[in-house]
Amino acid sequence: MTSRLNPDFDRARNKRSKKPTLPVESDLGNILDMPFSARLTGKLQPHSPTPGLEISYWFEPSLQHLHLAFALVGPATSKIKNLDRRVGEGQRRDELWKSTCFELFFAQVGHDSYMELNVDPLGNWNLYSFDRYRLRSGQIPQLQRAPEVTLTNPTPSRFDIEIRATLSQDCPLLRGPQDLVFQPTCVIEMESGGLSYWAPFHLSQQPDFHARHQGWIRT
Repeated sequence: MTSRLNPDFDRARNKRSKKPTLPVESDLGNILDMPFSARLTGKLQPHSPTPGLEISYWFEPSLQHLHLAFALVGPATSKIKNLDRRVGEGQRRDELWKSTCFELFFAQVGHDSYMELNVDPLGNWNLYSFDRYRLRSGQIPQLQRAPEVTLTNPTPSRFDIEIRATLSQDCPLLRGPQDLVFQPTCVIEMESGGLSYWAPFHLSQQPDFHARHQGWIRT
């Protein structure tokens, strides 16, 4: 299934002369097998050059049941900080994005409110709710249980992480139409220091995962 872009993306893209590399349905036959049968797949792009690393994503769109995976491939994989090779007993923790962290932003089409799921390689997680751009809502959103995190045969040059999470029944986003826009992202910290920011698109001088005009993808 081909992804449809958020219409705001086209308007923002026309304001810049340099067009981003667009994610396409992944042709990953030369890289790795898909971890599950997903409807939407693509490549993440680093905001600044990051040699020796490619990141792909898979996502099965469903507003309540979130199912996504990331694949990190390349020689730089072995140099990523906090890329643990086993999943521990994850806890809900804040500021996971200050180190290696896998994320999903999602919202209903036509709504200013949105949510952000963070998961680190150890299985620690958090879920945030926003009323509009970067404005936290007063409600602390819940999952029915901690995310299920699976690592698949990690090696020094490859790291696959699969994430399943289920929103609680009282989540406000579950009310109304289930037409979804989403953006898979990740933050990568290298052992040498410094962070790189990965998303399907980058249109700003500074990385900004919250900006929906950057090209959140419509299912």
